[in-house]
Amino acid sequence: MKEVDDLSLNAYLDGELDSEACAHIERALEVDPDLRERLRSLREVDAMLSGALKHALLGPSVSDTSIVATLAPKRVDKQTPLWRAWPAMAASIAALAFGAAIGYQFSASPTGKVSEFETTFAKTLESTPSGVQVAWSSPDAGAAGTVVAVRTWQAKNGQYCREYEAQRTQAQRRESETGVACRRPDGSWRVRMRYYD
Repeated sequence: MKEVDDLSLNAYLDGELDSEACAHIERALEVDPDLRERLRSLREVDAMLSGALKHALLGPSVSDTSIVATLAPKRVDKQTPLWRAWPAMAASIAALAFGAAIGYQFSASPTGKVSEFETTFAKTLESTPSGVQVAWSSPDAGAAGTVVAVRTWQAKNGQYCREYEAQRTQAQRRESETGVACRRPDGSWRVRMRYYD
């Protein structure tokens, strides 16, 4: 019997395998206690991530809201002097400008057309099975990278969402990004949450 890897177990857990592949994994689970333990561990991680993503995408639950309301500091109608607030405002503006510059550098090609990354990113989320790495390159921009859809689910609002990992290299600088994107009714994908390694 062919060994079952974690990628296949994740696909099994996400319901992304055909009936033949599911049957193979279920037969292996019957006879292999180590495989059952790996599946149990993956289920725990899946449940933990689902809870975290649900919270991030849909906001706090009723119980979270009541806890936050209880712990929130009471509002005081004392106004902060402007001289005390300007460092925070300046830092916010600098962070916004830096984020916009980084986003522009990696999202638009020098010609102003949709970048190879954006095209590959949208196609990968739209039609590539989870776990399949898709490479892209843009010689004109001196950039290349990969996109992998990690997991797929349907949110409570009916939107399909996918966790993804993307890597880009441009001007000898490598950037890794992990995030969640959800499909809009018009078919485009909107990044809902991301973080950079």
